[in-house]
Amino acid sequence: MAAAANLDGKYPVFGQVIEGMDVVQSLTLRDPQNDPALAEPDYINSVTIEEK
Repeated sequence: MAAAANLDGKYPVFGQVIEGMDVVQSLTLRDPQNDPALAEPDYINSVTIEEK
């Protein structure tokens, strides 16, 4: 995997949080149109995709 800056801000991402909603709610809310950069951005270090 590698960064794909050409896709930034162009495509929505859909998913469902099945555990760890407290972590999602702790992320900083921002509007990238009005606030393009955060001094200390949040990062998601890992994601697990499970197929049913």
